[in-house]
Amino acid sequence: MKEEDDEVLIRFTSLQGVSSVVRTRIADRAKLTLSSDELRTWGQEYGRFLRRYRLEKQPKHVSETCVVVFGTETVKENDGRMAENPVALKFMCSRETFQREVKKRPALDKGSNYVVPIKATYSNIQAELEPYPNIRLQGSDLKYVIVMDAGPGYDLHDFISHQNVAGKNLFMVTLIAKDIALCLKYLNETCG
Repeated sequence: MKEEDDEVLIRFTSLQGVSSVVRTRIADRAKLTLSSDELRTWGQEYGRFLRRYRLEKQPKHVSETCVVVFGTETVKENDGRMAENPVALKFMCSRETFQREVKKRPALDKGSNYVVPIKATYSNIQAELEPYPNIRLQGSDLKYVIVMDAGPGYDLHDFISHQNVAGKNLFMVTLIAKDIALCLKYLNETCG
């Protein structure tokens, strides 16, 4: 091989020279390998926020104080297999908002079906967000995140609109309306 062939090969095999689709395919195959623990670990962590969470490309909710993104969390099962569970990640820029939520949520969760418990919290994550240009708040750095279990990957609007519930399944709509009313009652009467 000539020296210039080596240079072409090096450029081709660099991460910049390989599309993200190809890298994702390689990572998907690598996480199934039995030949190398390091290669399997790389495949499991590739393209994941904090090496653990695979995030959807678009946020589900954006407000003045937070951005909520759905994703999956990689968890090692007792038998050694890797499982992916749906999660919601709530990114915040204000330390006060973050601390208030972390402090209040466990107290509200006691005996409640309406408060989703916190699975994990992280601080100073702005560098980790660089590969995710869609997770931004205008003029603010997102420094804090709360991770919670999520449902099957859609919010109430998605469920009603896309699961053929609205106008077709009166029983399901009634159950949803009742749960929303009970949740609002809980928030108003118990939480203040």
